[in-house]
Amino acid sequence: MEPITLSIVGVDRYTDLLIEILRNSDRMKLASVCGQEASFSERYKQEYPEIGFYNDPREMLLRDKPDIILLWKDFCGREFIKSVVKAGKWCILRPPLSGGLSFVNEMIAYSAKNNVGLYIWSPWLSIPSYQCANDWCMEKQIRSCYARVQNSLIDMELPAKDELMSAIMYPHILLIQKWMGLPQQVYCQQRYFPGHSPEDRIQFFGLIDCIYQKSSAILTACLNAGPLEEEIIISSQDSQIQANLNQAKLFSCQGKLLDESRLYPRNEARKAAYQSHFERIWQCYMEEQTSTDFELKSHLGIMIILEAAKLSSKTGQPEDLSKIAELNEI
Repeated sequence: MEPITLSIVGVDRYTDLLIEILRNSDRMKLASVCGQEASFSERYKQEYPEIGFYNDPREMLLRDKPDIILLWKDFCGREFIKSVVKAGKWCILRPPLSGGLSFVNEMIAYSAKNNVGLYIWSPWLSIPSYQCANDWCMEKQIRSCYARVQNSLIDMELPAKDELMSAIMYPHILLIQKWMGLPQQVYCQQRYFPGHSPEDRIQFFGLIDCIYQKSSAILTACLNAGPLEEEIIISSQDSQIQANLNQAKLFSCQGKLLDESRLYPRNEARKAAYQSHFERIWQCYMEEQTSTDFELKSHLGIMIILEAAKLSSKTGQPEDLSKIAELNEI
């Protein structure tokens, strides 16, 4: 069986990992990579002569005719994505996207009309610690969930411009929504502070409180100078679990490492997640599963939460998700 071909639009610090995984796959073949910077391809061309490298995504699409396009960074605009779907190419969107909720909703309808698969890049669901957390949550009465993210603005490589809060919170909201469902209301506070140095000009702080009928999930995002940190703590009445991308391991409420835990170095956890996600996409493509079969409704729910958070940060009041869904005709 011939492997299906895939092309990537957008380059960042994870490009080498994507290339490594796809080059070692017998089910998916990396046809080409497209980046904005004219100089990006020089190193890659020497190292990977079998892969095409482009600066124009339209030229890449016409020349290589891949089966699937992975939109890794959104710099092409919605018309390019529409042209991909119209050409019968299946598309993977890496959130956040510049068009936000309304654009994703539009693309779901457009892909269904053209009978083309539209996927959302969500490897966090495949990280081992998160799988364990999901199993653990099924057996517990969850009281609260706390997520903290910390990074330097200089190191942030966003899939879409001006989507800072979405880029930070998307994975954590995806996981909490999977464990606890959609909240009834969302309350959000955002603050901006001057940085401590010219390199770190803005410090961003955002607090999203997802309000449930019987419990609350609180997501906190903080950006400032320093190394990347990510942490998710889920608590029930008698114990808690830590699901951490950096160190995937489980703890009791007293901080004792549980026997079934395993420590995953950050790169290993990410690689395992990416590999698993590509396998899932391959299976969906081979079975000709289209948009609604690939949890797009879950991602619409996340984007509704983020839209409600943005509105709440402006009004200073909790916002109902049903109101946001109605405004976007969902």
